Amino acid sequence: MKNYIIVLLALISYSVSAQNVARVYNQNVERGKAGDVVNLFNNFFDVEYKSGGVMLQSVSFRNDITHRIVFYGDPSNWGPVEDKPDGAWDNFLGQLYSLTYPNPQDNALLSILSWSSGDDNEEYNTGKIWDIKVDNPAKMKAAFDELTEKNQDILDGRSVGLIQYDAGGPDGATHSIILYGKSMNDITLKEREIRSAKQFSEYLSKRGNVEYLKTYIINIVSRF
Repeated sequence: MKNYIIVLLALISYSVSAQNVARVYNQNVERGKAGDVVNLFNNFFDVEYKSGGVMLQSVSFRNDITHRIVFYGDPSNWGPVEDKPDGAWDNFLGQLYSLTYPNPQDNALLSILSWSSGDDNEEYNTGKIWDIKVDNPAKMKAAFDELTEKNQDILDGRSVGLIQYDAGGPDGATHSIILYGKSMNDITLKEREIRSAKQFSEYLSKRGNVEYLKTYIINIVSRF
């Protein structure tokens, strides 16, 4: 199994990336058709990629969105190594649309601003996402990087990232924060530890004004 990525790329130890992007396509899978969508996804996307890859995630606590497909990687080296045959993409979409209805229109283009990932990631397949509106992106990134670097012991291998919406931010969101863990309970406990740490109050004072817009949960169902 590939080393786990938190929404989007695999990194070791604490690092920052501004070169990788992601494209998110939200889906509303019809009741009882989730297994068919997984099979369709696996059959189509199980190929080698030039960089990054693709994930199918289930989504909880968002109206009319049950799943999302996330493409991620280096925009200068994007896509599968071998091109699909003519008509393959249209055929895939036709099959997908027959299993999903109605599909929401709030798809998004993202840039990964900051990313921290530990060595043991494969068991951390649940993520909590906070969509936020940031007044001062530079302050927010600097404060986030400092908080993450100082809390590596608490994170204990869990991934955390700061994402920028380049297009399609839901409800006016400019950024999102994502934290991965073993389960929703595991994430809740880690979140409490982080908020209780001294560094968190410093983070709040340094990041500038931030408005929280929406919080939801994703689970990685399949990835290539």
